[in-house]
Amino acid sequence: MGVRLLGAIGLALLFSGAPMQCQSEPPPEQRRYERPSEALYELAERFKREGEQKAWRTTLETIIERYPNSREAVMAKDDLKQ
Repeated sequence: MGVRLLGAIGLALLFSGAPMQCQSEPPPEQRRYERPSEALYELAERFKREGEQKAWRTTLETIIERYPNSREAVMAKDDLKQ
């Protein structure tokens, strides 16, 4: 066997013992991006603070329509019930 082949086998064995890491989402404060449903919910909150009731309601309804399985959709449904 050649030196390169032995080196390649050695590297393969070395890295085969590395733990497999599951891909998971970091906590919101550590993320470098914002999910669309989060951005829309934040926008809805801004509309509410500024007294824009129609825009607030429409934005919450959009979250529910477009991102029904998001946690923001759950919050939007609760907000609309009140």
